[in-house]
Amino acid sequence: MSVTASSATEIFSAESFKDYDTFYEHIMKAIESTECEELEYKGVSVDRGSKIFEDLESNEKTAFKFPHGPYAGSAKILGYFLRIDGQRYPRLAVESGWSESWDNLFYDMKMLIVGSSEAIRAVLLLKWERIRMSDRVKGFAELYEAGTRDGAPVLKQRETIFPAPVPQTQPQQLRLERRLLFGEHVVSGQGPATILPLDIGALRQIATVALSLMDLVPA
Repeated sequence: MSVTASSATEIFSAESFKDYDTFYEHIMKAIESTECEELEYKGVSVDRGSKIFEDLESNEKTAFKFPHGPYAGSAKILGYFLRIDGQRYPRLAVESGWSESWDNLFYDMKMLIVGSSEAIRAVLLLKWERIRMSDRVKGFAELYEAGTRDGAPVLKQRETIFPAPVPQTQPQQLRLERRLLFGEHVVSGQGPATILPLDIGALRQIATVALSLMDLVPA
């Protein structure tokens, strides 16, 4: 399969890109460039080609580069994040994995926090997994924050999404401090330590609807 990005033609091999994010970033740079009119990528898998078309159509993803430290030269594309206007990096990033392995998600989390020199203060990982070959799906969320002496991110909270905990005696929430999300931009008079909860119950409802569209159900 080949993917044509838009028309003097430059041809690239999809195998020359180490991962999807690097591949997608190359396409986005080429589209924004005026040096060529058409790009062709050889050897693109069907799955990767479909994902590229979906991402190009939505065009809602942003690439963040890491010029220094152990991840120098790397870049990460994010679709979901919270960034203050005028800032290079977001304060909170969200990574959701379905086919991506947990090891890869964990690596991405470390790259985001460490690669940004902890400008990215927290990363929320969402992992979904189909149970064997059934139509049932399990999932969980882990919240990591920056701030240890050796620079290693810290697991602050883990919550099960599916199956839903029973019984639920209190709301299931991820707890984020206002200062973590807004830093020095916290509005005067608002408590920096105030908890701004993310409701797992609301996420569970959204995920249930999304699964139904794929003929899947929560575990």
